[in-house]
Amino acid sequence: MEEYAREPCPWRIVDDCGGAFTMGAIGGGVFQAVKGFRNAPAGVGHRLKGSAKAVRVRAPQIGVLVFLVSAPQCLSTLCSLPSRLHASPAEIAKRQP
Repeated sequence: MEEYAREPCPWRIVDDCGGAFTMGAIGGGVFQAVKGFRNAPAGVGHRLKGSAKAVRVRAPQIGVLVFLVSAPQCLSTLCSLPSRLHASPAEIAKRQP
């Protein structure tokens, strides 16, 4: 039940979506660094520049994609679940279509 002792719904969504963006940006950054290093021309200097450029260009885009994928889940789960936990089974049955 520690999960439900956090901030109220609006700030919780912002916190979870921010974490999703950060996770996507870091994971995408690592992946794009390897990809940029491999696809750059020969030479260590060129490869490091290609790696840095790939991270700069693509990591924020991947972070936004992960955010967009996780935002609907955060909205649906975090806002509706606490109200369902504190409701009786009869109230839950009335809410469902």
